[in-house]
Amino acid sequence: MVIRYSPCEYSEINQTEEIAMRFLRINEVRDRIGLGRTSIYKMVNEGTFPKPVRVLGKKVAWIDSEVDEWMMQRIADERGDAIPNLNY
Repeated sequence: MVIRYSPCEYSEINQTEEIAMRFLRINEVRDRIGLGRTSIYKMVNEGTFPKPVRVLGKKVAWIDSEVDEWMMQRIADERGDAIPNLNY
């Protein structure tokens, strides 16, 4: 699914671009990053992991590209590598 997305004021990009987005539920996030629910929510509360968005009622989900960016940043921080450009 491709949607129009206008980056927020914190983005380095100041133009509208097309990107593919997908919501990830907690189990998908757990599988993707290899950490448990408690660790994920602890990092969210500490501000070190992307915050989920409310999708319906009490249901929350994470934006897949934000989780991917967090993973790439962790790799770069650990190895000192440059972060590759993720094109969505």
